[in-house]
Amino acid sequence: MPFSIERTTDASTVHIVDEIVPTDRPAMRSALLAELAAGTHVVRFDFADANYIDGAGLGLLVSLARLVREHTGDLRLSNLNDRRGNAAATGGSGSWCRRGPSTSVSVSTTVRLALLGALLSACTTLRNAAASRPAGSTRIMVYNIHAGKDAAGLDNLAGVAELVRRTGADLVLLQEVDRGTRRSGSIDQPAVLAERTGFHVAFGSALDYDGGKYGVAILSRWPIVADTLIHLPVTPPQERAGGSDEPRGALRIVVASPTGRVALINTHLDPTGDDRWRRQEADTIVSLAAQARRGEPMVIVGGDFNSTPESAVQGAVRAGGLRDVWTTCAAGDGFTYPVDAPTKRIDYLFVTGDIGCAGARVVETRVSDHRPLIVDVWLPATRP
Repeated sequence: MPFSIERTTDASTVHIVDEIVPTDRPAMRSALLAELAAGTHVVRFDFADANYIDGAGLGLLVSLARLVREHTGDLRLSNLNDRRGNAAATGGSGSWCRRGPSTSVSVSTTVRLALLGALLSACTTLRNAAASRPAGSTRIMVYNIHAGKDAAGLDNLAGVAELVRRTGADLVLLQEVDRGTRRSGSIDQPAVLAERTGFHVAFGSALDYDGGKYGVAILSRWPIVADTLIHLPVTPPQERAGGSDEPRGALRIVVASPTGRVALINTHLDPTGDDRWRRQEADTIVSLAAQARRGEPMVIVGGDFNSTPESAVQGAVRAGGLRDVWTTCAAGDGFTYPVDAPTKRIDYLFVTGDIGCAGARVVETRVSDHRPLIVDVWLPATRP
């Protein structure tokens, strides 16, 4: 192997011991994610035994550097020298983003600038994700987490938890969540996310899948006082390959926020090209929101609607009295999918009544195959 990982009480050190090539990426990425999942918060890349870094190897290192910076607060580089003999001095470790290099490292100009640019870019992304918000506002995240995997299919549940913490979200609406499925190692993903964030959690599933459950979840900084899963019926039943169907549902919860009770509805609508099933599901969501408003002072709806703003589905949602926050308090296209170069806005947050929007943005991160939508809302004070 061209690398080895040494774990100590305070850090994990990745020793680069040979030439780095792009085919090493899956193994290195998986190893790094395992370290981060184990609770490592400092990762050091040690290049003392590296033969050399060519252009392809540099690209791999940049991607790994960004991965670490998306998941941990401290990335350090050690002994990053020009291995071709132009500079013999070796440097100590430098902590990037937080304080800048504590000592200089000798490295060819191309490598140094590329790595520095990648790391500073990653730092900027994280700072933007945790950008300050107006005092008294509530931060909500809408995020399709791809069963806890990134776009390449590599496990990344630790990255989801870290992103929730870093963004400072108070309420998190998650789609594509597994509980006990074989593909996710029989892990109870909602429970793991609740443990790693310190949040309360509710999970709802309309589908038994791969030995477990598959559905949506909501994380809440505040106590969840009620939760239920409502099925979204369609006619005729939608048949998929092999004669099976994939029923959809909506998770409705009520949280006891500092300003009063808030009802949230989280859903993931049908992804096929034909709108007829998705439109029926959306109509049910609108009805559920109307019902909730008769019993709760504040109602918020969100999720992956698998439909773009100009679609008939979104037209029906807006006609039903749900306000799309992106159109009232954000700028830009709001694209969230696919993660590498988004071209679609399919993830939404809708508010009702006197709930206001203070700001909305999409965070550039590759933790999942979607990018998360972050919204700061004003919750009017109500009686408990």
